[in-house]
Amino acid sequence: MSNGPVAEVREVENVRGGDARYRALFEQCVEAVFLHDAATRQVLDANPAFLRLLGYTTAEVRALKLYDLVAHAPANVDAMTDQTRGAGAVAIGRRLWRRKDGVLVDVDVSLGRFRQAGRDIVFAIARSLADAERPASLARRPPARPDRAAGAPLRAAGKGALSRREAQVLKLLALGHSNRQIASRLKLSVKTVETFRARLSRKLGVRGRPALVRDAFRLGLLTAADIA
Repeated sequence: MSNGPVAEVREVENVRGGDARYRALFEQCVEAVFLHDAATRQVLDANPAFLRLLGYTTAEVRALKLYDLVAHAPANVDAMTDQTRGAGAVAIGRRLWRRKDGVLVDVDVSLGRFRQAGRDIVFAIARSLADAERPASLARRPPARPDRAAGAPLRAAGKGALSRREAQVLKLLALGHSNRQIASRLKLSVKTVETFRARLSRKLGVRGRPALVRDAFRLGLLTAADIA
C-alpha cells in the first residue's frame, strides 16, 4: 500500500528511473509536461519547462493534486482525466493552469495515458498561450468554459488524421531510427520512407526529432514503455 505522494513518486521512479532515454526526452521537451496518477489525481513529476511556467520546484509540485494546478471545476477536471483513461489520447484545447503565485496561465493542452506498475498514469503536454507581458488583471479572470471541441480525438494539425503507415513511421522516427532502418523494419524502400517523412512534416508542421517526439506523445503513439 502507498504511504502517500512520496511513496507514489518512488514507485514510478523505480519503473522509469533507469531509463535514461525516457528521462532525457522528458527533461529536454520545450513544452510543459507533468504526470499524475489517474486514480488519486496525485501529481507525480513535472519537467523543467512546466516548473518554469508555473513557478514551482520539483518537490513542491509533487506534493500537489491535479486540482491545485488546473483552474477549472473539479467535476470538469475529473471528466477530462477519466476520458483520457478510456481514449488514451485526448486534445483538450485551451485551458487555465494556476501558477504558484495564483496567476492563471492560458495553455493549450493535450493529454495522454500509459500504464506503469499496474496504474494508469496521465501526462499533460501544454504550450503557453499567454503573452509575456500579459497584465495580471487579465490573467486572474475566472476560468473559461470548455468549448465543444474539448475532449475531441487528437488529430494532426495540418491536413487531417495520420494514416496507419504514417503513424508507424512517425513512431519509429521519434524512437531515433534512420530512414534505412525504418525501411527495413516496415519492408519499404528508403524513397518511400522519405515520402512519408515529407507528408508528416506537412501534416504536423514540424521538423526535427524533438518535435517528432513531442507529437508522437501527443498522438498517443509513444509511451514510456516504448522506450524502456
